[in-house]
Amino acid sequence: MECRVKDDALAIARKRNALTFAVNREGMFVMLAHGVDDWEAMMSCYD
Repeated sequence: MECRVKDDALAIARKRNALTFAVNREGMFVMLAHGVDDWEAMMSCYD
């Protein structure tokens, strides 16, 4: 969050890339497999 005084009033705004930066830090990956039909089999391949 960003706070500033504008025209004798307090203005609070979200920083432009703060949410994007937070999401990018969490991480994400895509796992591709040929012939895997269900979630349990996919997680078995991951393990």
